[in-house]
Amino acid sequence: MSIEIAGQSVDSGEKLFSSMRIDCPHDCIEVPLFIVAGARPGPTFCFLSGEHGTELTGPEAIRRFVEGLDPTELAGNVVAVPVVNPRAMRAKQHSYPYDRWVWFTDLNDTSSAWPGRPDGNPAECTTHVIYNEILVKSQALASLHCTNYRPYMACLPGDLASRKLCFDYGRISLIYESQRPGGCVQYSCPKLGIPGILVEWPPLRRINHTAIEESLVGMRNLLISMGMLAGTPRRISDQYLVDYDTSKHAKIHAVDDGVLVREKAWGAPVAEGEVIARLYDFYKYREVQCITAPIDGILNNTGPEPPHLATFFMQTDSVVKGELLAWVAPCIEHVQNEGGDPWRHTLMGGPESGLTCLLQ
Repeated sequence: MSIEIAGQSVDSGEKLFSSMRIDCPHDCIEVPLFIVAGARPGPTFCFLSGEHGTELTGPEAIRRFVEGLDPTELAGNVVAVPVVNPRAMRAKQHSYPYDRWVWFTDLNDTSSAWPGRPDGNPAECTTHVIYNEILVKSQALASLHCTNYRPYMACLPGDLASRKLCFDYGRISLIYESQRPGGCVQYSCPKLGIPGILVEWPPLRRINHTAIEESLVGMRNLLISMGMLAGTPRRISDQYLVDYDTSKHAKIHAVDDGVLVREKAWGAPVAEGEVIARLYDFYKYREVQCITAPIDGILNNTGPEPPHLATFFMQTDSVVKGELLAWVAPCIEHVQNEGGDPWRHTLMGGPESGLTCLLQ
């Protein structure tokens, strides 16, 4: 018995480390293709990463996971494309051919190009081939990304199967139900009738070994959740389901120019009235504002808004009058996993992390 993926055939109990060629108008692209054919029948799980060229932890996590996976223990198949966008990675850019502000459009953002089309730009051609050669043959998907934000996961609102996969991944505390516009790959999954999740670990532009350690556990948890491996998912002690509807969030802004000194990490649970940070003005360097949580919830971030762009272009703890200081999102559900592992507080911003911005 064998599995056929993108013209590649792999016998049960075997692995293949190969690549596939993607032809598009005036160009061609080669992307890596990993296939693990389990010794027993079961579903096919697809892992993708490297849609953006500055996101390096996902590809390395997939490599280590697949190399360490024993196909004789596996029911079903694992198919992975660790670098969906090698041209952006080669150019050391988030997107290709354009970087910076242009990647916020659909013009060349591979992450927004799903399910693609055969006569489109290189991003659309790439997603078209992966969608039709791999996703249509899969029963679940995890898309691995990196960010200069705090770790989080995302699934579509009301998608209970995808929500369960997020909880079963088990290594990230924050889970968002988010309906954002654009052609992200997990938004193609409902059309295929399969669950799809987004996984985000910091930082950009660097390999994060802490996140890779956690990812290896999380990826194994996903296969356990799908009945592909034996065992019980190993979760952290506390997980939070957060509504990403920003109309329900509470925000606090700076009363003066100053230096923001954080006292809580991004992603931490906070109670109404709890101190989040303090602001010291530039001119006398005395405390001018004590920032406390306006509601019970999750500290989405502290510092300039929007946080993922602020950290992408300029990481700074200085703010000006009127700028965002704190953003708290209400929690829909708090899941406490009895006997769960302690939550790693090596998050961005907060003295308990021992760091200011980046995981090691």
